[in-house]
Amino acid sequence: MPKTELSFPDLYLKNISKKFRETGFKILQEQEAFYPIKFYNIGALVWYAHIIEM
Repeated sequence: MPKTELSFPDLYLKNISKKFRETGFKILQEQEAFYPIKFYNIGALVWYAHIIEM
């Protein structure tokens, strides 16, 4: 969503690779992946929703 602040901006490749480059590191290859999350029971879904809300 536009203008939404990221909860953990350092966990995104674009942001952290920029910081590494600024400190003198040379990045030879970078890659990011987002995997779907599967829940097999409602308790797990409720627990996950609770922890990401924090």
